Amino acid sequence: MADTHVATEARQRIPLNGWMTTLSPVATFIVVLAVWQLVAVTIEPGWLPPLTDIFDQMWSHIADGSFVAAGVSTLRTLVIGLLITMAIAAALAALLGLSDLIDEALTTVLGGLMAVPTVALIPIFVFIWGLSETSVVMSVVSFALLPLTLQWATALREVPDPLIEMSRSFGANRFQLAWTIYLPSVAPLLLTGLRVAIVQAIKGVISAEVIIGTIGIGKLLIVESSTFDIAGVWAVIVLIIIASLISYAVLMWLETRASRWAD
Repeated sequence: MADTHVATEARQRIPLNGWMTTLSPVATFIVVLAVWQLVAVTIEPGWLPPLTDIFDQMWSHIADGSFVAAGVSTLRTLVIGLLITMAIAAALAALLGLSDLIDEALTTVLGGLMAVPTVALIPIFVFIWGLSETSVVMSVVSFALLPLTLQWATALREVPDPLIEMSRSFGANRFQLAWTIYLPSVAPLLLTGLRVAIVQAIKGVISAEVIIGTIGIGKLLIVESSTFDIAGVWAVIVLIIIASLISYAVLMWLETRASRWAD
């Protein structure tokens, strides 16, 4: 028993302070870049150019405005798609979260549809709406809708019934219930769902733009790959990753603030 207790204590995680929590991902990022550069200059694989070449191409895309123009086009499409997704997801989540009958009827079906490779729907959107921004918007919706709906429905089901009953017993109206009970209870899960949806939406918009090849960052990737400029392709990919990480970090910060509010 003593040996088991010692082994259990040895397996316990060492708590991280604020600085370690902040610096650990930065250190990981630096190590990845160092390994990348080492492999690129020593082994010299054709698919992995040195970071210096990639940074030169990144600066070139920023300086000539090509990435900004493509990024604005992609961002507009992404925002439109996300707004449509949020509106539909809110309505579906309300039905699933507030009605046991609809929940039983649809949750399993929606969960099963999560296994469908969404990228396969893009040719159908192109067939219906052509090589247009509408096809890309619908791709964003198709990628992000199901995970957002299921997460938001789960959030609505997590509201504690005793708190609702107690508030009603003190005469709280619907607005007071929404502001003091529902919103603080569901805010962290709502933001978690939105964070997952944004990640999926970015995948959707880039996938659709690459397949369509006429608009946004996807067009920029097609242009770079058609000239066999591997450094240029990586430059666009790295810029996409940076933009995605920034949005992810902002949502993580908002999620933390919402969790404190809920507590």
